[in-house]
Amino acid sequence: MLIQKSNFDVGDIVGFKISNGDEVVAEVVEITPMEYKIKKPTTVVASPQGLGLMQSLFSVDPNTIVPLSKNHVIMAAPVHEKMRDHYVQTTTGIALPSRQ
Repeated sequence: MLIQKSNFDVGDIVGFKISNGDEVVAEVVEITPMEYKIKKPTTVVASPQGLGLMQSLFSVDPNTIVPLSKNHVIMAAPVHEKMRDHYVQTTTGIALPSRQ
């Protein structure tokens, strides 16, 4: 099996397009040959106000580190700055200052 280096590292906030069509945004805590280990996974949802983030696993403590199988990931890349800031605010309640 050919193993490719991803374009992101541990600690990055990454968007994952998974095989069921969902887009998951999460912080990467470990990368193994078979999976990404992520924490605070959120699912991107559309609303009348624009894109939002919703907790992906309602029955799990949000700080639980969960595996995401690379077999189910179609695409993955670091999110853009505005989405990263929105993710931080959604998962921590900390609003980052606006960068212009």
